[in-house]
Amino acid sequence: MSTTFRFTMPPRAGDRTASISAVVWGDMGIRNPVATSEHTQDAAAAEVAAGVPLVIDVGDTSYADDYGGDNHWVLDRFWEEVEPIAANAPVMLCPGELG
Repeated sequence: MSTTFRFTMPPRAGDRTASISAVVWGDMGIRNPVATSEHTQDAAAAEVAAGVPLVIDVGDTSYADDYGGDNHWVLDRFWEEVEPIAANAPVMLCPGELG
């Protein structure tokens, strides 16, 4: 059986007294010896653990194209690495090219 995760609902629509914070990242690949992904993932995990309720990924997710033709494993690994974050705050993915 899969692990069950829980999220906090956002403020009620129209509630002008409420605010929401989010972690926003983009251009993040998988952990490797030359990437800064590890630092970004660790910082995002700390922010979510401190109560930030939302993560927005603005694109260029995983950099799977950098790994050649048989690269499906890269995106799988990316989401496995991000799971500890996504298990505690929803991740909104905005696919696309940032450049």
